[in-house]
Amino acid sequence: EMAARVSNRLFSHKLNEVPVHLQTPTFALKWCEEIKKPPAVPIIVNLSIDSKGFYLICVNRVKKEVECFDLALIHDTRTGSQVSLPQGGVEYFDQNHIGLLDVPVTSKWLTIYYGNTFVASELRIVHFYFESPSLAREWTEKLFQLGHNQILRNLSSLDCLEKIHSKIIHGLIDLDKRKIPVRNLVQFLCKNNRDSSKVREIHQRLESLKLNIIDSTIDPNEFTFNKFFSLYMNLIQCHEIEKLFNAIGGIDCQYLNVENVKVFLKKQKETLNDATEMDLYEIKANDVIKKYSEHDEYEREKGMSNESFLRYLLSFDNLIVDPKKFDLCMNMDKPLAHYFISSSHNTYLTGYQWTGRSSIEMYRQVLLTGCRCIELDVLDSEKKSDEPEIKHKNTPVKPVLFIEVIVAIKEYAFKVTPYPLVLSIENHCSAKTQAKMAQYFVDVFGKNLITEPLKTHPCDGNYPLPSPNDLKYKILIKNKKISTNSPSPVSNNNNHQIGNQTPDAISATTSSDTSSDIGKLRCHQQLLNASPRHCFLNNDPDELAECTDVNEKNSSENPPSDGDTICESKATKAMSDLVHYLVPVSFKSFAKAEQLSKSFEMSSFSEDRALSLIREQAKEFVAYNQRQISRIYPRGTRLESSNYNPYMYWLVGCQMCALNYQTLGKTKHTNL
Repeated sequence: EMAARVSNRLFSHKLNEVPVHLQTPTFALKWCEEIKKPPAVPIIVNLSIDSKGFYLICVNRVKKEVECFDLALIHDTRTGSQVSLPQGGVEYFDQNHIGLLDVPVTSKWLTIYYGNTFVASELRIVHFYFESPSLAREWTEKLFQLGHNQILRNLSSLDCLEKIHSKIIHGLIDLDKRKIPVRNLVQFLCKNNRDSSKVREIHQRLESLKLNIIDSTIDPNEFTFNKFFSLYMNLIQCHEIEKLFNAIGGIDCQYLNVENVKVFLKKQKETLNDATEMDLYEIKANDVIKKYSEHDEYEREKGMSNESFLRYLLSFDNLIVDPKKFDLCMNMDKPLAHYFISSSHNTYLTGYQWTGRSSIEMYRQVLLTGCRCIELDVLDSEKKSDEPEIKHKNTPVKPVLFIEVIVAIKEYAFKVTPYPLVLSIENHCSAKTQAKMAQYFVDVFGKNLITEPLKTHPCDGNYPLPSPNDLKYKILIKNKKISTNSPSPVSNNNNHQIGNQTPDAISATTSSDTSSDIGKLRCHQQLLNASPRHCFLNNDPDELAECTDVNEKNSSENPPSDGDTICESKATKAMSDLVHYLVPVSFKSFAKAEQLSKSFEMSSFSEDRALSLIREQAKEFVAYNQRQISRIYPRGTRLESSNYNPYMYWLVGCQMCALNYQTLGKTKHTNL
């Protein structure tokens, strides 16, 4: 049993398995991505996927050109009702009577969102039209499945070389001759940098491979991966690998025997020197030699050559990170507070906080990354209707309709992961609009929405939060909740009366109140002046403390750029009834939170305030996060949508580090 366990440590996960019929060319029409002058005419293409599942190969049958789409860069694939036809598409199909008599055009359509960014406006949108709806569905589903393979997105160096070889074979070929021009290969390896010495060296190394080069072309069937790997070794000249190889086997060693490999593996693992361990490593050494020398049966009998040894070093079996960790490997039955939750800040924005655009597509793209907490800043309609809208409050950012956003969320909430999705609501709506919001949530999300606590996990201080497995395929609302002792909000008429008073008048009418009460009224006065119809007078001092973070100071010259620092509307019963397990409260102190011990309450902190708490009360912060959830958001001065480093907050267990997904960079990639 122990021997089998060690032997199985060799990586056995498979890359994409591509059905044979998808490896053969399939007829399709490709729509032009840049349409300048309609009417546009689609391009006749053949689509296929290489046998290793690295690329979607698109062959232009008219121009005899090949484009290889990296499957790992496919964010999304859509067909049917989710498709938006490109400019000129409807006119073209109407004029040519396509899709009118049988089925809608969109059912035969495939749209691919492609690129290395999450911002929809920066992604390539590639359109294909197939002969039948079944073909469109199959390609849509299969490309999404292959593209989101975690192994494909975390390749070993050896697999990266196989990927490069696949692109050479399929992307550099002359379609008329069915050969690879040597000139194309040289340009590819030199990255179009015409260095004469490099060109000469490549030609020399190609000659040493003893390829049958005719008319300066190479037969792709002859240029196998083994030939390419030999070319790679000769070009990079791994002197450090040669030194290591000789250190293991001895000077002028040609092959490593089982004993050499066994000692090397043992030294790498630093295990105890006992007979049982050595026997196990002998079994693994034999497995390593067999696996990485299989390209040459004759050489395998002699042992492990320099080339085979390099293959092993570049493989999954020699990764620092165990490849099995790319799959779900955690126990998902712990309370929700025991997990880091990938979180987005101002999810709707495609650019800067002040001048960016709101986009429904951002919600789709962010959810496709596996993000489990997205933010919705909801306001009353600018057109004075009762339709809620999403935008950045007090900025020129144009809104998007709330209903369209949550429909998109419904479609993509669990497309890449079954674990619970949190909607962090920043609520600036009137009571009438909040009622409509709540109804939309119930109608659109249906059974996926948590509308009451689970029977096994009541919202009680004596119970921990439910686990991710308990909440699979569930959507949780994070929104202010009415407290049992909170007074009712004043009417809209009273709001306007207060809004029309000057600060001096407010002070005069409240001369008998305490200074803190005057401060509360001044806060509401400023907010009502900005937009009276958005607000309710909130007499709860605990909720008032959440209006502005103590570390965020906004001058009149710099309007608040982060919604977390602006007072929200008071929650209505309709919205309050949908809030369970994630009840936002004003943070008083760690001692107070421990005394209350309410796992279902959570607090949000600006990055600066959280960092200050980490410096002063790190142990208390850890204890807090073991029981309940904390959310960190960027400071208000990050107008360019830059990101803080979440690592500092993860160290004390902060679960939700909300980042700007539209801004790529080191800190953003740390979170992926």
